[in-house]
Amino acid sequence: MAREVLRWTPETTWGTFDALATPIIIQLDQSNQFTMRKKPVEWMIRSAGGYNRRVQKGSAKYLLQGALNMLVFDTQLATMAPALFASTSNTLGSATIDHFAVMEDSGSTKWYGRYLGVMCPQVGVAAKESDQLMRLTLQMQAKTFATITDSDLPEPDATDYPYTNPYVFEHAGAFTLATSRSEFEDFSLTIKNMIDFRFMRSSTPQRAKYVGRDVDFAIRFPWIVTADRAAMEAQTALAASVTFTNGSNSVEFEFNSNNYVADVTDDLSQDKVFMQGISGQCFFDPNAGTPDDLTVTVV
Repeated sequence: MAREVLRWTPETTWGTFDALATPIIIQLDQSNQFTMRKKPVEWMIRSAGGYNRRVQKGSAKYLLQGALNMLVFDTQLATMAPALFASTSNTLGSATIDHFAVMEDSGSTKWYGRYLGVMCPQVGVAAKESDQLMRLTLQMQAKTFATITDSDLPEPDATDYPYTNPYVFEHAGAFTLATSRSEFEDFSLTIKNMIDFRFMRSSTPQRAKYVGRDVDFAIRFPWIVTADRAAMEAQTALAASVTFTNGSNSVEFEFNSNNYVADVTDDLSQDKVFMQGISGQCFFDPNAGTPDDLTVTVV
């Protein structure tokens, strides 16, 4: 019996469970990978009559926030992509996350929870030479919480889990930053989705509007050129892209041609290869085939 299960189901309507959608079971390979929980938004009164001590507290609304850290499987990324990467029509999707964990009481009681209207204010993608496996790190906020039972989230079969190969660092093709670079390590991407959650006199958010994003990447190259520091000093716009290919599946991160080197950090260790860490900022490119700061293509 699994001690913890997490299921992701895409939503058609924000905050509504879609029974017709095809869910995925998240492979939990580490401790404390899913941290979303219900927490009240508290108010507190401090009183002079109580000698400036706290005298009252309460709450009329609550937040559902937390993180998910997970492996990236070629068969699952396409299902999750609409809630991670805004579409060309500037829409960002949502999902329902169902969760159960087995408590440490004498009866091995299962605790169940359903988080509806989950959206991702921040998406992190990282793949590096030192531990190979690509990982997603999601900062999430949900609309509402519901209690469910084992009929809503039954114990998954072994075949419900992903057993295709996960993406690893070595699936990366050459990284383009002005020119094609075959040697690099420690690639990471951070997408900060700007989502305006509004409660509108309710205890839970009633509106969630996607209103833009910031996209940044970081990468480490061997120190073999001086062009990256020159581009930073001159604030020169550069093209950037990278594609990870896992057999017949791939994910392409196309940053287009309006990217700027924000920082260059030299790592000149005496007992190691000299390296340069590059931080890049992505800007909207109106002249791209698909005008955007980032286009993610999952096949």
